[in-house]
Parts: sequence; C-alpha cells; structure tokens
Amino acid sequence: MGRWLAVGAAAGVLLLVGVVSLVRLVASQAVHSGPDVVLAPTSGQSGYVQPGERLEQLLRAQGEALLRGDEQGWLAPLDPDDAQLREAYRSQFRTLRALRVSSWQARPVVRPLLKRGEETSTDVTVAYCLAVPKCPPARFVGPEAPQLTQELTVRWGPDEQTVTITGSRAAERDRYGSRPLPWEDGGLTVREGRRVIVAAAPGETERLAEAVSAGDQAASVVDRYGRLAGREVPERYIVFLAGAREWRTWRGGTAPEWAAAYAYGAGKTPSNVVVQMAEMRDRAGLLGTLRHEFGHVITVPGTDDILGSIHQWLVEGIAEYIQWGGKPPARAQLTEVRAHLRGGQWRGSIQLPRLASTSSDAEARVFYLMNHLTMTCVADRHGEAKLFRWWYAMVSEGSANYEPATRESLGESFAALDRACVSHLRRAVG
Repeated sequence: MGRWLAVGAAAGVLLLVGVVSLVRLVASQAVHSGPDVVLAPTSGQSGYVQPGERLEQLLRAQGEALLRGDEQGWLAPLDPDDAQLREAYRSQFRTLRALRVSSWQARPVVRPLLKRGEETSTDVTVAYCLAVPKCPPARFVGPEAPQLTQELTVRWGPDEQTVTITGSRAAERDRYGSRPLPWEDGGLTVREGRRVIVAAAPGETERLAEAVSAGDQAASVVDRYGRLAGREVPERYIVFLAGAREWRTWRGGTAPEWAAAYAYGAGKTPSNVVVQMAEMRDRAGLLGTLRHEFGHVITVPGTDDILGSIHQWLVEGIAEYIQWGGKPPARAQLTEVRAHLRGGQWRGSIQLPRLASTSSDAEARVFYLMNHLTMTCVADRHGEAKLFRWWYAMVSEGSANYEPATRESLGESFAALDRACVSHLRRAVG
C-alpha cells in the first residue's frame, strides 16, 4: 500500500447488488439456454419444495456459459422482460470475460426450503479466478480460490411450477472480504497489455492507455524480483483505476487517508491492485506506484491486513525496495526523516511501530523511507538473494521474535543486524 505522495512514487457476483432479479425454474424439460430455465420439480413435505438441487444446476449452467463465452447462456436465467437486469448482467459478463475469468463456481451455502407464496433468503458462495490459467481449489474453510457470498431472496409460486429469485445483494457479513469488489462495479472499460490487464472506472478512461503502458513497464522490473525471490510471477497483473466515487466505495472504501493505492488479496491467487487516479499527477508517479503495488503482489497475498500486522515495516519496506529497483532514497528525499530522527521520536530500531490509518501524510512518508533504507542496508550487507530469503523467513514468523529467521538466513543475530542498519540509516540521513 502506498501513497506516494511519497516520492512520486460488475455488478454483484451472481446478481448485481441491489438489483431485483427473477429466475424461472419450470417443470418438464431440461436446462437450456433460452429465456426460461426448465427443470423437473422436486416434491417436498407438507407443501414445502426443496429447490436446492435445481438452483445448483442453474448456477452451474450459468457459470459454464460464462467460461465458454456464451453471453445468451449467461443471460438465460434472467427475466426476459427485465431490460435493466439483463443489461446489468451483460455488462458484468463482458467485464469478467475481459478480465480473463478462468473459473466460476456458484452454489448455495445451504439448500433452501421454500413454502409456497413465501420468501426466504439464502446465501450463495461464488469461487472464481481472474487471469489465472490454473485456478486453485475452492474450499469453504481456508479457501485457496477467491470467494464471496451473495444473498439471494427466493420465492416459490405463484404456482407449483415456478421458483423465482426475487432479490440479490452482497451478503451483509461476507466472511471473504469487503464489498463491492472493483470488478462488480458496472461500466468498467478494460484494456490488456503485454503483462497487465487494466480496468478503468467511467471517469478514468482517458488515462487507460497510459496506465497499460506504465503497468507493462513496471511489470518488467517487478518480475525480476519475483524470480529472484523464487516466486511465480502472475500471468497478468490486474489493475483497477478508481475515480473519487470508486475509491470511496470499492471494498467498503476503507483504505487509509494517506494511501493512494493498495493491493487486495484474492485467495491464494495473485492480488489485484486499485489505484486512486486523483493522486497520480503524472506518469512517473503512476509508474512508481504500480512498481510498489506489484511488489506487494509478488510478496504477500494482499495488503488488507497490513495495518494491523506486526510485519508492516517489512511488507512496505520490501515494496519500496522493489519500486526503486534496489536503489536507496536520494538524500534530498530524506528531509522529513532527518527531522523525525532529530526530534527524538525514533526509538532507535529498524523495527518500526505500525503505521495507523489515521497517520498523517508526513508520518507515512517517513515510515516508508525508513523501511526502504532498512531493506537497502540488508541488501548491501548480504546481497539481494539473501535479502529476499531473510524477508520471507521474517514474515513467516507468527510473532516479532526475528532472531531465528535472521540467524538462519543471514548468519548473524537480529540485534547485530539492527545495530548495523541503524548506523546505516543515520549515515544515509546525515
């Protein structure tokens, strides 16, 4: 996550959030791609019907249509008379296809029981992958594929032959993360480069070509560090360009005020990047920001929890190191760090306390620069290969006891490394 200020640095998943939708399940025929989905009825008890199996078949058929590029099959479950709903779904279909959707598995969390003429809510879990040729398994516990939960309102009736989904929205408490996800928003324009896929909100399309070019350039630098670290680089980095509205609403709009971009986790697939374009005053700033965020993509599964992590100094430090290609900050950039050190606010260790979401822009700049200097210190002492080996060992620790990881990776104690890099930082700052 980065501001950088710093140194230059589709609609709901199954059914659009807030959109009422109808899905008809009528007896006597098999599922087809026309406007009505027809399935044999299932008898229940005391006037109840169990539509769970039929709903599962419907959702499975819709996902298969999405993956094979069958727009009419994707639209088939929708009310043929609801033009707004069909257009919303059509927009989502095209966004997902442009983002190279490679997996889409939707199923009810619990098969709903319906009583004729009454409505009930049921949650549907969707596991999906974007721009990942081999999507990892979708597991309810410890998911590897990204997942989300959609709340559907289901009604049986008015006759025995019809089951209707009358409402759809993001689950109030989606255990998989904040909503809406950027790709759920309507009206995105998507362009693909050599190494990136960039999706722009309606007000940011003028900079789409610039972002694709900058993304391809950033990827060429970041890929090298991914390989150096022994990480598999993404087939495509996915970037979403947010305007003011999108920045406030995507994923709940919870990014800290000092942030201009972030990478959010997508299960165990590569993270996706969101950029606040109002902060990208020129191409150099956009390029630096994308290098930083792509650095997160190849090192951690999203920066969502970094604000609460004891490893925040490591996570942001390595992203800064990658952003600047291993070069230390220029002395002219260190004025605020110099004032920070001389003001007696530093406790004299490379292990900095967490940056808060309410921190000022100046505090964020100091935090990023100091952690950047720490990473260049480790690289100067031990080389880049050992820097990344040490870094991964450090963030794998469940606590702030960095002694074992440092001794194993670098052959010295953490206390010795701390003293050496504190001296390095003071010399660099002057």
